[in-house]
Amino acid sequence: MQGFAQLAVSQLAVDLSTFVAGRKVDDDAHVSLRFDNGARGHYTPLGAPTQRLTRGGPGLGAAAAQATRIPGGHPEGYLEAFAQLYREMADQIHARQAGQACVVALPDVQAGADGMHFVEAALRSHAQGGTWVGMKA
Repeated sequence: MQGFAQLAVSQLAVDLSTFVAGRKVDDDAHVSLRFDNGARGHYTPLGAPTQRLTRGGPGLGAAAAQATRIPGGHPEGYLEAFAQLYREMADQIHARQAGQACVVALPDVQAGADGMHFVEAALRSHAQGGTWVGMKA
């Protein structure tokens, strides 16, 4: 996001839960973050109350709005993630064909590896009762 510094997650604590007995995937995740500069993982603008940011909700920027494909209250996941990547790749191709600079930043291999490390750490934290765990590279 433009205007925001990127911080690296150093530790996280995660509690996963399922609302339907027998379901093999988690329905809910509570994730607390600690960043490498000491910041904590909640969103509180300076001089304002803490906010809860949700998909399609208030307070999100244009990039988040563009990535929201269905109304709030409906689950997004696997298929929508690929649809978003395809749309962003198509935007890249159209921009190049028109000789324009493309402003869409597609994920690279490192972003994929970072995401997998995050998921692994989240599962490790949950398996240890939601304790704080460090990120492994």
